[in-house]
Amino acid sequence: MTHSVEKSHIEKTCKTALAYHQKSNSTDDASKKFQDTIEGPEKILLQISFTAVPQLKNKSFYFNLPKSPVFDEETSEVCVITKNSLEKDPVSGNKVSPKEHQGDLKRLFKASEVMNFVTEVLPVGLLKTDYKTHEQKRILANSYDFYVADRDVMNVVPGILGTNFLRNKKMPRKINNLDPENIKLRSKIVEALSQAHWFVDGRGDCTSIIVGSTEFTEEELIKNVEKCLDEVAKNSPRGWGFIRSVHLKLEKSLSLSVYKKDAKDEKVTAISKLEEHSNDREEVKGSGIQTLYDTLNRDNRKLKRKAEKAAEKAGDDKSVEASKSEPEDATAKVSAKPKAAKINAKKTKLSKKVAEKPAKLAASK
Repeated sequence: MTHSVEKSHIEKTCKTALAYHQKSNSTDDASKKFQDTIEGPEKILLQISFTAVPQLKNKSFYFNLPKSPVFDEETSEVCVITKNSLEKDPVSGNKVSPKEHQGDLKRLFKASEVMNFVTEVLPVGLLKTDYKTHEQKRILANSYDFYVADRDVMNVVPGILGTNFLRNKKMPRKINNLDPENIKLRSKIVEALSQAHWFVDGRGDCTSIIVGSTEFTEEELIKNVEKCLDEVAKNSPRGWGFIRSVHLKLEKSLSLSVYKKDAKDEKVTAISKLEEHSNDREEVKGSGIQTLYDTLNRDNRKLKRKAEKAAEKAGDDKSVEASKSEPEDATAKVSAKPKAAKINAKKTKLSKKVAEKPAKLAASK
């Protein structure tokens, strides 16, 4: 399904938005100019309103645009959330602590020289211990432009980060094999963060997508808006007929109408398969089967941790026994040396006596 917005109208709206921004910035107000310099370019959003509240909960859609709307390799700051280290310290034999693991990963990312946009690395163990309070999580959410996390820890990361990340639309993007020594990691991160993000929370009928900034040229902005409208028509829960209106909006000022549904057109009331699936998931969450499943998973994780601790303890006990047995063997070897010397001395005495007997017999004759 495609949208019904004419290209000429998209071009006119994009040119008007950029012209308005240029005119408003041409003012002689020094304080405003200084504030614009500090805050950087203004974001341009596409506001999409549905005819009704979609029956989806915290659903994210990602799609590629001709030019990345926000991410810039030279200026953006990215925080990477990784797995805890499973390696052991060669000296102590204990597991490497999250703090030490963080230092090792930072050195590896810095040494790569192609991922300068990675400014912070947080193992999930350090995330749990150092960011417990609501205020700490709020500060973390405002500290970096983007967040990425290893797919293996994404089952626990959203619960740790909390509502601040959800509200600011900064939940980490999932990346497979988030290892700084992975030669494809840079391209994976850049590709993921360059996509446009359409977040439908299911709490209201209005959503938005960042399509660019006031630094974009007219042509770049027009291409991004056209592609974005195509993706909205394709990914909308009930198709393009479910869209009531679309506006192009500067982050801090006016919004311009791009599309408005005709009041005579019929409203789409039948829910989509995506919404049915979302409803089924919500129903299952509160059921006894889901509770039992979660309990079994939690018990399995506890058993796994106990088994790992028991294996570690058994390994430590073996190393202690080995260290105890080593000096005993050494003392046994030391004590065995004089015994062997005594036996050898006795043998030499007996051999001398045996050799002397024939001589004594001959002399007596």
